[in-house]
Amino acid sequence: MTIIPALAMLSFTIKSYLIGFLHLLLLGLLTTALLGMALRQKWLVATAPLRMGIFVFLVGITVSEGLLFVQGTLFALGWGMIPYYWGLFLGSICLPLGVLLVVVFSQFKQHSELVVAS
Repeated sequence: MTIIPALAMLSFTIKSYLIGFLHLLLLGLLTTALLGMALRQKWLVATAPLRMGIFVFLVGITVSEGLLFVQGTLFALGWGMIPYYWGLFLGSICLPLGVLLVVVFSQFKQHSELVVAS
């Protein structure tokens, strides 16, 4: 965000942009990349409930990020505030709910190569 000077100024003066950018990097990219890597390496078995947990988590990211960036854009354009707190709350509830579903319904692949030395 700091490559374009005008966007850099907006990102540091408007809290919604800054919070949205940090959440997008940490939640949107890092967490989904780790989940994708775990599925691709077959560390997690992709069952239907696990997919539902990942879907709920991604919906939470999309809703919360979308609301943060829309609010920041409206504020930057001088159009004022929208009542987005309930939407942000509901989107944020999806994040731990999705993680809970992933943790509860994940079936980790058992590694039989692991030998305990006695």
